[in-house]
Amino acid sequence: MGLFKYSRGTKLRMSLDRFEGWAGIVGFRDIVFQFLGTFSSAIDLIAISPHELIKFSWDTLRQEFPCLHPVQLNHILTHYILPKGLEGNNILWAPSEEDSRQIENKEMLHESFESHPDFYLPITGYSLDLNCQLQEDHLLQDFAMSLQEKLIKRK
Repeated sequence: MGLFKYSRGTKLRMSLDRFEGWAGIVGFRDIVFQFLGTFSSAIDLIAISPHELIKFSWDTLRQEFPCLHPVQLNHILTHYILPKGLEGNNILWAPSEEDSRQIENKEMLHESFESHPDFYLPITGYSLDLNCQLQEDHLLQDFAMSLQEKLIKRK
């Protein structure tokens, strides 16, 4: 069931691409990238083919994914599910000595949303089916507009 595997990463990347594309069209690209940068980097990492991923060293991954804190990168790689036949090929993923000290700081594992725009859900008259694809773009537009308004009010 693991979340950190290639098949999940590619599905998440496709969904995130769709959302980011829409955000760009309606003028919210910068807001989306500001608040989803780390999440997007994590998805990009998980969406790399395992045959390619095992070729990367820790230092290369740190350079390719600078948005990820060492503890986040280590967590993803530690829990990444390699397909049969590739297990044990992740020896290049050993963190540097400096990063090993940072990995001990588990407080950096989770992304902080303290400065994230407020998120409001409708109180009545709305149901959301997470198993079906959203067909009503105006709902996304309304949501994005409310994010922008909240961001402007905070400034």
